[in-house]
Amino acid sequence: MNRKKYSDNYDCYYYEDDYKKDKSSCHSSDKTIVNVYCNCKSERERQSAFKATQNTFQPLIANEPTRILFPAEIFDINNEYDPSTSIFVPRQNGIYTFDTSIAFSPTSASSYSIILDIRVNGSSVSGNEQSGLSNQGLIVKTSTIVQLQAGDRVDVFAEVGSTNGTIIGSPRLTYFEGARIS
Repeated sequence: MNRKKYSDNYDCYYYEDDYKKDKSSCHSSDKTIVNVYCNCKSERERQSAFKATQNTFQPLIANEPTRILFPAEIFDINNEYDPSTSIFVPRQNGIYTFDTSIAFSPTSASSYSIILDIRVNGSSVSGNEQSGLSNQGLIVKTSTIVQLQAGDRVDVFAEVGSTNGTIIGSPRLTYFEGARIS
């Protein structure tokens, strides 16, 4: 015999047999309590996100890797970004996304290339190299998604080849931002 179970809006169950229908009682004594373990954490994980910009000019020396400074903190919801060093240190393990951009202006009239890196513990995890013409500025961007452990150090470096120049302190063009996505 096939029995199909249906329920209504009042937690009453109806059973439909092959030739008859009958209704179970809806008394509170007939209810069954089911405990469900949801693997919930007792303490809610805090979100992690920050954004910092540069509002001053920063010199770049040819062929010398330089940490880019982003001293103007826009927000840091978990107090993980240090604007004095421009280093992000996560407090929890997870998957993070980072995005950075710089506006660069050369000081001499020769063509050049510039490399922008996002680094984790000193190793590049995302880089972008662009070439510029003499007396012409560039906006260089790079982004990444990376798995981090609590305590890892994330920062941004740039290196320009063959000419000195300046990172332009424009908050809309020169920024570093990140967030935990998982």
